[in-house]
Formats: sequence, structure tokens, C-alpha cells
Amino acid sequence: MFALEKEKPMSFPIIQKLRRPKEKTATFLLSTEPLKKPRLMKNYFFLFLAILFFIPGFAQPDTTETLPLAELVAFNAKAVDKVVVLKWSVPYSEEFKSFDIERAEDEGEFVKVGSKLAITKDSDAEYDFVDATPKRNHLLRYRLKLIAQNGSVTYSAFRETRLPDETFTVRLKQNPVRDKVELELVTTTANQAAVVVIANSGQQMAAQTYRLSAGVNQLALPASLFPQGLYQLAVEASNQRKTISFIKE
Repeated sequence: MFALEKEKPMSFPIIQKLRRPKEKTATFLLSTEPLKKPRLMKNYFFLFLAILFFIPGFAQPDTTETLPLAELVAFNAKAVDKVVVLKWSVPYSEEFKSFDIERAEDEGEFVKVGSKLAITKDSDAEYDFVDATPKRNHLLRYRLKLIAQNGSVTYSAFRETRLPDETFTVRLKQNPVRDKVELELVTTTANQAAVVVIANSGQQMAAQTYRLSAGVNQLALPASLFPQGLYQLAVEASNQRKTISFIKE
């Protein structure tokens, strides 16, 4: 008989899992310089917009011009007693809408003191203006702001003048008056004064010349024969003229 061999248990090979090796990742240091430039350009753009819209005068340059005096037929400023009289003329006046009169004291800024509408005329047009509020003891400078029909602005050259120093003052001692006109005149130097009384109708009622001394002078004119009404008392001395109104009762 055959002897049966003892059956050996079956053995299976151990299947080992093959692990995929980990992939090594490379670390790259990317430069940020290319990213900064667009950001800087964006910042510059917004900065430019801020300057353009929020800083006065940056986006709107001054387009005014100074008109050469040759383009004005004439422009003069003359001090007369307490006022300054300005006269000017321009060619082709229909091109202008109006004129602003500006004044500066000493080296100060120009300010508007009045205006005149342009005359519709295709030839030279003459204008005048009286500045009734100038100050003494100041250098006065005047210029014209010419405003065209289309809104554009042109400035003339400026003219200088100065009010004469006040050498005397005068006041009425009584107003209304009855028998006589009494006045007090104060002068800095000895000179003469011409006193004239003019009726409201323009008729000269009395005239007298007085010799003045430096200081306070008391003067009187007879007025008993004057009809009742309004009168002007004009006093001239040291190349200056002062006028006072009074009522005769």
C-alpha cells in the first residue's frame, strides 16, 4: 500500500502593497515686483484725479488776458477833490457786454468799485465813471475788466493817481441859518479862501474872499436878504473845493 503523504497546507505569497513614493514638491519664490507696478500706476491715477478735481484752479487755468493799452483808444484816471474820475474809450464797442471798474490801494488786491454797460456802437465809444469813495494818503490804482459778449474777460493796463492831501476843513456852525452864514474853517497853512453861496436854481447869491491864518478861522456871510430855500456853500482854498448844503429859514 502506498503511504499517503501528509498534505502540506498551501501557502500564499504575501502581497505587499506597493506604495507610490511621495512626489517632492518644489517651492518657488515668486517675485512681487511685477504685481506692484500696476498697483502703483492705479494709485498714481487716483492721485491725479484728486488733484484735478479737488485743488481749485488746477483744472481751470486762468484764461484772462491783459489788454495792451494800444487797444484802448484812451484810459485815464484823475483825482478831483474827494473823487477820482475815470474816462476811457474802446473801438468796436458792440463786441463788449460790460466793463467792471476795479481799484487797488497801494500794493493791495484789486476790488470791484463799479460797472458800466457797453454801448452798442460799431465805432469808438466813450465812457466815464466817478469813484466817490477813494481814500486819501494811498496810492490808488485802477484797471478795467472788459467782459465780451461771449463771456471772455480781458484786463486793461492800470492807471495810478492819488488824492491831494487835505489842507483844510470847513463846517457850518448853524444849519438852518437866518441872518448870516457862519462857518469854521481850519487850515494847515496861511492862504486865501473864496466863499460862494449858490441858490438851488444855480444863481450866485454872494461871494467873498478871506485871508486865512494857519489854524482855526471863523467866517461869516450876511444872509438876511436870501429868500427861504436850499443853498450851496462852496469854499475854495489851496486848490481844493468843498461844498456844503444849508437851508435858509
